[in-house]
Amino acid sequence: MNTPMEATRSAVAQVWQGVLDGTISRDEAHRWAAPWVEGDSGVEDPMTNSGLQHLHGFDLVWVDDARTTVRHGGGGLPAHTRTDVQQAFAAWRTACDSYDADPAGYLRRVKAAALAALSEESR
Repeated sequence: MNTPMEATRSAVAQVWQGVLDGTISRDEAHRWAAPWVEGDSGVEDPMTNSGLQHLHGFDLVWVDDARTTVRHGGGGLPAHTRTDVQQAFAAWRTACDSYDADPAGYLRRVKAAALAALSEESR
């Protein structure tokens, strides 16, 4: 399967589905997402950016037996199981629907949840 040229939500979904059905490797998905994640993305849609972040990280593998360190690509046990990738895809699609229904409200809720998590973590 050839990867899309542009980063759009439908392209992210296409690559993500390719990872799930095995037509695109995790390393290929990482390489496809890397220009937008590691550089100036130029992608205005926050949900597309979120999907790109996921795809960029699905190639992470554990470096050590204690599972304390990961790296991108290469041999090793994947940090994200196939089930993790499936669940993340379903959650991302649900988040896209929520964002589309109320973009400002969605962003408010996500920011509030992030701040609450930071507050809880600092306790």
